[in-house]
Amino acid sequence: MTLRRRLLSPVLGQPRLQPLFETLQKVALAGMGYGEGNDPASSGEERALGFVQARLGAAEDITVFDVGANVGEYAEQVLERWGTRAHLWCFEPSRETFGMLGARLGERPGVTLQNLGLSDTEGTLTLHSRGAGSKVASVYEGRATTWAVHELEEVKVRTLDAYCREQGIDHIDLLKLDVEGHELSVLRGAKTMFEDGSIRFVQFEMSAACIDARVFFRDYWETLSQGYSLYRIAAHGLIPIPAYQETQEVFRRATNYLAERRSVR
Repeated sequence: MTLRRRLLSPVLGQPRLQPLFETLQKVALAGMGYGEGNDPASSGEERALGFVQARLGAAEDITVFDVGANVGEYAEQVLERWGTRAHLWCFEPSRETFGMLGARLGERPGVTLQNLGLSDTEGTLTLHSRGAGSKVASVYEGRATTWAVHELEEVKVRTLDAYCREQGIDHIDLLKLDVEGHELSVLRGAKTMFEDGSIRFVQFEMSAACIDARVFFRDYWETLSQGYSLYRIAAHGLIPIPAYQETQEVFRRATNYLAERRSVR
């Protein structure tokens, strides 16, 4: 037993101290940025976009895929930073939410809106949601059955590889994923783009929906770490992740991550 363990042993596992330890755990996780990724205005995503912009330099334009665009909050951040230099593709599978997205961004130059989801297969999936504009719409039922409002909708999905091939898109500077547990499937549907080194940055979310999807942070690490440097996005900056650890398996609300390709074409 280490000295630290010996010193702490009188309080470790004490039933009466559990409320204190639970509070400390919540504070520590929030301090590390875990579970603080729900609101684009305060999650640190704006700082992550600044990091992406600095890395890309003074490129004439930027190609962004916003997958799970919802009503366009993140897309607005991209447009505010890059303006007409942004070529922005927004994917939103829910018909009613897509209508809200169109009302917000439909007239913006350089923006392509797709009433479509991305996955590792082509076809349709059932989307579970709390209604139009819901930020927790997911193709995994899981907790959805406990919601007061539980709506079902059949949505069309394609692979990113097939879509890019069809549209003649040969690179993506920033692939942003917020699809409530389905992020790994989207990455798997981009196998060719990744093998070709055609995706520079990936922002993805890990949330409680990953429990329903049976997806772990280790899955993201194994998928991306060989070619990408990974960071956890916190409110005041990016936190490098040099190695995988079991303590990174946190499903508290939503946490955002950024992956940067190490070798540039």
